[in-house]
Amino acid sequence: MTLQERLQRDLQRSIQLRAEHVSILKLIVGELQRLPDKILTDEQVIATLKKLVKSERENLDREGKQTSTYMDTLLSYLPQAASEEEVKAWILANVPTAVLASNQKFTWIKNVLAHFGSRTDGAVVKKILGSLS
Repeated sequence: MTLQERLQRDLQRSIQLRAEHVSILKLIVGELQRLPDKILTDEQVIATLKKLVKSERENLDREGKQTSTYMDTLLSYLPQAASEEEVKAWILANVPTAVLASNQKFTWIKNVLAHFGSRTDGAVVKKILGSLS
């Protein structure tokens, strides 16, 4: 089951159960329906969810709050982020030592991102690579 299908299924169940987060799921599914493609890949759904998370973080920061039901719901649909330790361990195991000691180490960002997919982002990988020598 794709992430898009899961969101739509959860929305239908929430409507039937009259759950409290129906409006949140409607908002998320509505955002997905605004995209040009009607059938989305998990990567497209995750990218949209990440944009919504970023926007909600900005709103929460303005209000001086740490979290919200909306944020918790968004995060529940995103894959668990890879820890910095996990990313660092993969880099140390897969990037040649000679490359890590040179400026060429930053050319590996794309490879690391390809391995971890949506579980990490370029800023985290760049930070880790910068700390290695």
